[in-house]
Amino acid sequence: MTEVLGVKIVSHKTVAIVLVTIATFVILPFTVSSAQAQATPSLCTLQISGMDLPATAQPGQNIPISTHLSIACGGTTQYLLARVDISQMNSTSTLSESSLGLGTDVTPRTWDISLLNSIHAPPSTGTWDLIAHAWVFASTLVVAESIKPFQIQILQPGTITTSSANSTTTSLQMISTTAQTSPLATSTQITSFPTNQLGLAGIVIVLLAASVVLGKRRKQTATILGDKQVTITPSQKPIEQASPSILTGYNEFDSLLGGGLPEGYSILILSEQCDEMDLIMRKLIQSTISQGYSVFFVSRDVIKTQHLIGRYPNNFYAFNPMADKMPTSPNLFKISGVENLSDLNISLGKAMELLLKETSKRLLILDLISDALLEHKGLTTRKWLNDFIAKRKADGFTILGIFNPNIVWKADAQAIIDLFDGVIEVFEKGLRERARRFLIIKRMYGRKYAEKEIMLDKERLHQAEDRDNTK
Repeated sequence: MTEVLGVKIVSHKTVAIVLVTIATFVILPFTVSSAQAQATPSLCTLQISGMDLPATAQPGQNIPISTHLSIACGGTTQYLLARVDISQMNSTSTLSESSLGLGTDVTPRTWDISLLNSIHAPPSTGTWDLIAHAWVFASTLVVAESIKPFQIQILQPGTITTSSANSTTTSLQMISTTAQTSPLATSTQITSFPTNQLGLAGIVIVLLAASVVLGKRRKQTATILGDKQVTITPSQKPIEQASPSILTGYNEFDSLLGGGLPEGYSILILSEQCDEMDLIMRKLIQSTISQGYSVFFVSRDVIKTQHLIGRYPNNFYAFNPMADKMPTSPNLFKISGVENLSDLNISLGKAMELLLKETSKRLLILDLISDALLEHKGLTTRKWLNDFIAKRKADGFTILGIFNPNIVWKADAQAIIDLFDGVIEVFEKGLRERARRFLIIKRMYGRKYAEKEIMLDKERLHQAEDRDNTK
């Protein structure tokens, strides 16, 4: 009995020790983590406050999606970046991504911003389940995260449906996430509010009727860049801005921008080489010069440089590595090539030195970003471009960069895009059985702008240029 009892006593002690050990290893880490979380305030909080997207779309249609973010961050010396990815539900591949640099600020600060994504609808019809995933990065560390599921009904043209539309899903279910995270951890919380079927059906009908009205209004207010006269409807009225703007020469373009290119900004135009882009650029140069600005054009393109120098003999200055191979002109300056970016900076600075004393209002068009990126890849080009933009802004320039993102790796392209205050894209899509190019503003920091695309009609752009030449 004693041995048996002894065995029993030992067994109870063993069990007790095991339980204490398990409790120590299981409960203690949570307690410590909880205490650390209470002691260390989160660096940032992020909320997807809303989304602008269509309730329905046609198969293969390009769909713009604007995600509104509310961000609050404590003081930090690390570079903050906001990013939104759109992906299909239960898929690891990203359909579209957009980002915006927030900079650094040692004092607490809040942002209410919108990031624009563009996705292509699938070829098949039905309910398309998607998810918007937003992050805030401090350097490379995720410090806040939020997600928002949503739906888009993919329908054939002329199809009428009574199913729940995406706008209803997002507004009624109120699928919202707010993540407050420390620099080492993230957490996501999803809440939904029930609705009764009768109320849901009523709101669906109202939203469908509203979408029909908006569709008709879009058709009535559609614009084509290059028209001589543009009737601006209430939805197209230019948005008043606090800071000065540079008129582009096209009323439709200026209307989208809320008055023109914001003075003092660095703006990147994403575009392949095309006639439409050249026509827009020539019109912009002419309009800028007529407003009293001096235009500084930096490019490796010999033919384009020669043509522009001959076209604009006054207040237009060209800087080209091949200047010694072109006819001599007082407004043409030789600079180093992109093979050595430090030499390029030095030679350009020397060439501009006297001109900076003679000019006050300045626009710089940088047309060699693609060449630099092909030569040096993302990291080196980003460092150079970041320093270049800062120095030129300090000299009082408004900067307009031209970049073809299709000739480099996506990661390298994104490293460049994030550096600019604004992003404008010229893209191609099919329209009435033929390819057309369109222009859309993807981002413009701190500015109000119209989130719609305008078609670039080459014939009308030529006509607009011819009218200017005959004046």
